[in-house]
Amino acid sequence: GDGADHSAMIAAPPSGCVMRGTIEVVPVVCLMVVVLGGICAGIMTPTEAAAVGAFGALLMADAAREASPLHPRVGTPSSRTAPNSCSPA
Repeated sequence: GDGADHSAMIAAPPSGCVMRGTIEVVPVVCLMVVVLGGICAGIMTPTEAAAVGAFGALLMADAAREASPLHPRVGTPSSRTAPNSCSPA
């Protein structure tokens, strides 16, 4: 190398970013532990564990969608939907 100290070029992540990333990973790690642990412990067959994993992933995706600021809330008028006969006047 050139002998220069390039450590100053690496910026630390913003405060709270690491904690938020860690919290977001916890459900995925838990699902992996349940699926792989269930197989290794003999509680589930690989097929059953796959079903549990797929269902857990669907639940996590739905929870992430509900938490998204882009997801319209139930009962909230949206400009993308047309009124229907079930909508209150």
